[in-house]
Amino acid sequence: MYWKDTFEARKYHMLEEDLSCDVCIEGSGSSGAHCAYFLTETGLIFFLIDKRDISEGSTVANTGPLQFSND
Repeated sequence: MYWKDTFEARKYHMLEEDLSCDVCIEGSGSSGAHCAYFLTETGLIFFLIDKRDISEGSTVANTGPLQFSND
């Protein structure tokens, strides 16, 4: 994956407590990542959660991994 070689990802710990937010985004594929990006401008409290590491895996919409350029 492109991001592993170019971006020093933060390591996030497993969620072990109840938290409160305005929006919870499940999945950090293309759709989830875009939603999170645009929500940063709203002032809403949101969480982006995924069973994998953030920015790993593929998006359900097209099974394409997050990458800097399409095929």
